[in-house]
Amino acid sequence: MNEDFITSDIPKAFIDKIGKDYVIIKDIDSKEEMEIKVEEGLAEYFKNEFPNGEVIYVLYDKENKKLIL
Repeated sequence: MNEDFITSDIPKAFIDKIGKDYVIIKDIDSKEEMEIKVEEGLAEYFKNEFPNGEVIYVLYDKENKKLIL
């Protein structure tokens, strides 16, 4: 994890499941699940770059249900 992720006040989560055009994330603090719509290309990227079940941590906009990349 990089320093910005650790020190940021933006909500943090990890990707729990990857679908065709969405990801299911779980908030690190509350464990709340949320479905986030993503482009199919981004979902494919996550599947291809992390095929062995590595944990993918992300920042997200809880109000707008979007990943912050």
